[in-house]
Amino acid sequence: MSTRKFFASFACALLSCALLAGCAGQAPEPADAPRGDAPSQDRPVTVSLSSLTGPLVPGRETTLALHFRLAEGWHLYWDGQNDTGFPPSFEPELLDGWMEGPIDWPAPERYPMPGDMLDHVYHHELILYRTVTPPADLAVGGKVTIPVETAWLACKEACVPGDADLKVELPVVEAGRVTRPVLPARTRPLPPGRLVNRLQDDLLELTFSGARKLTFFPAADGRALVSPLEDGERDGEVLRLRLDEDPEGGTPLRGILSVTDGTGGVLAYTVDLPLN
Repeated sequence: MSTRKFFASFACALLSCALLAGCAGQAPEPADAPRGDAPSQDRPVTVSLSSLTGPLVPGRETTLALHFRLAEGWHLYWDGQNDTGFPPSFEPELLDGWMEGPIDWPAPERYPMPGDMLDHVYHHELILYRTVTPPADLAVGGKVTIPVETAWLACKEACVPGDADLKVELPVVEAGRVTRPVLPARTRPLPPGRLVNRLQDDLLELTFSGARKLTFFPAADGRALVSPLEDGERDGEVLRLRLDEDPEGGTPLRGILSVTDGTGGVLAYTVDLPLN
């Protein structure tokens, strides 16, 4: 186990009963997650790694997928503003000359808890995407192994840390020998003109025409809200967010806006809204 994983597991163990109000019983022992087995209450998380875009092409990005499966009732955390817990890590170990992109997170769900606390979590499964790009002079014809480290905190009545060392082996081919699939967008840019915002003092009013319900998930590096629990979800076209103090000044509103339309369909949009 790496030093990073040791301290993550140690911190998780200390938090296991403090994070959730009403924690009862004894949590399963922290352990590396089995790969490919079905999760269970004793081992609540399984994880696997794959490439969504097939073989490597020199100089072109490929998308890795980290797939977590969760036992019934357990959850993992989103990489945003939460009152407890922390999100899974996704760390490719790349050689010199490679590049990596940010982690692509799907929209989470709200998870209210006693004590007026709120987390943003995932149940059942979580698939994270991350792009890696090999150097343009990578030799064609061989294979490359990409190691990935991951660590997480899974919670139910108690919390259990876990970690795994995974790897994927990919052939290196010429550009003309592979067609990249088009991956469906999990979050998308806001459509022009659909979201109207009005800021008065520290009250931000968001209006999305045609919405049946609006849910906002605040990012960790965005403007904090006075109460994501009370303000973060509302039926109708209008969502009113009370903004917390901004000591540094100029922090934009960042996060994911989930929009339920009149037919019950749900789309998730990336929000990066200046508040000047």
